[in-house]
Amino acid sequence: MTNDFIVGIITKKWKYSYARRMTYQKVRLYHWAFWNGFSKIFNYRQRYEIYRFINGTQSNYFVVQEIKGFEKNLLNKFSDKRFIFKTVRKIPKLLKYGFKKYLVSVKSFPQDLRGYSNAKIIKVLNKYYKLEQEVGVYFWILFETVEKVLVLSTRETLKKSGLSVNEAGELLKKLSEPIKIIPIDMERTSLLKVALLAGEKQEKALKKHCREFGYMPMYDINFESYSLEYFKNKLAELNKIPREDIEKETIEIKEKYKNRYIFYKKTISKFKDKKDCYYLLDFFANFGYLKDFKPYTRDKGGYYIKNTFKEIAKRLELTLDQVLFLNEIEIEGMLKGNTKISSQELDKRKNDSVYYCDEDKIYIITDKEQLNKIDKFLNKNEKTKELEGLGVSAGKCSGKVRIILSNSDFSKFKKGEILVTSATRPDFIPIIQKASAIITDEGGMLSHAAIVSRELKKPCIVGTLKATKVLKDGDVIEVDANNGIIKIIK
Repeated sequence: MTNDFIVGIITKKWKYSYARRMTYQKVRLYHWAFWNGFSKIFNYRQRYEIYRFINGTQSNYFVVQEIKGFEKNLLNKFSDKRFIFKTVRKIPKLLKYGFKKYLVSVKSFPQDLRGYSNAKIIKVLNKYYKLEQEVGVYFWILFETVEKVLVLSTRETLKKSGLSVNEAGELLKKLSEPIKIIPIDMERTSLLKVALLAGEKQEKALKKHCREFGYMPMYDINFESYSLEYFKNKLAELNKIPREDIEKETIEIKEKYKNRYIFYKKTISKFKDKKDCYYLLDFFANFGYLKDFKPYTRDKGGYYIKNTFKEIAKRLELTLDQVLFLNEIEIEGMLKGNTKISSQELDKRKNDSVYYCDEDKIYIITDKEQLNKIDKFLNKNEKTKELEGLGVSAGKCSGKVRIILSNSDFSKFKKGEILVTSATRPDFIPIIQKASAIITDEGGMLSHAAIVSRELKKPCIVGTLKATKVLKDGDVIEVDANNGIIKIIK
């Protein structure tokens, strides 16, 4: 890259967004959908992104001006009755249709590709990319900026309808609880049913359960799925519980969602004569469920396509990780014998690189001098004694920080520590249960962390923007989730 190119990067004002363990394959699909999705649904295009990779974990940055522009665009859209009537009212059904179509399609991916020619493997891969691009547009409707504006717009519309600030807040808090069963409860209910069986029937049902829910920790293709042994251990714990307690828990989960759905239908029916408020409330009430269903959908794609990438790795004499740091054009070129990229270069990409996006153009930077220039600009002094965010589950506590960026960090987490992460996912539940409090960079009142923390009655602050950058493992902090304040004690 030329110096002018690097200058073009560092003269923009960048905002840190999140950090996660990811690969080039994942970020490519993310950016394509992010860049394209907002344009299709909201008529706004964010052009630039930086993914800074260090040892397999990327830190993501957006251009400040573009994020502010998108938020302003959304505020205008969500206050426009024509947009609400034409677009917002269709979004819940659109998402459900897109997710369902994707789930049916990914199950058709072949799992044994040993007899496939390279050309046939390329076709399988292209089908996967096409599916990801189609559903990715739907995923980004559930972006946190959309959530933020949806909450603001719905609250304002409720106030205009005659509700007080407190009444609107309480109503939204109640409607933020998922109205349909979310994946973590789907898995729990399924396993409870398995526990009620015996002998061969239980064994057969457990294998089916594993096929259905093994995907849950697979945020990216190189993550490990849950094994049958993992579910056997969970089942062994359930088998110690009296049958009547298992039946009781199953009924309680079912009743929880039934009551929420009744409340949702009863509430929005009151606004049938105020269509803008009705459609905003409908989208709001479905948002939490759909956002939690998003990883259930997306991660199953990775689960079913993993064997394709493993076969490609075998043929190219690379590791799975190395293949996942190639882009789609490079993979096709290498399978056709037209392209050569060394394993050393791919290791560089994983361990120390910048993945820079300018619309549909991608630039990869591995030169150490250029990386240092970019780092000096991005890694400005983040020292502070206090952080703020949105308190979404009340409570106060003090404790030691533990930064968790993916499930590969779970073994480090100790009971009573404060979980600090970019965003939680369904596979985070075991450590959330051990945590004394939860803090995230991302999210709002409809985020996974918010929903789960309220269910478990754990203090939780979301949307801090930079907790994973400012806080360090072992820091002692005070969490005041009543007011959304985090103080660093030592």
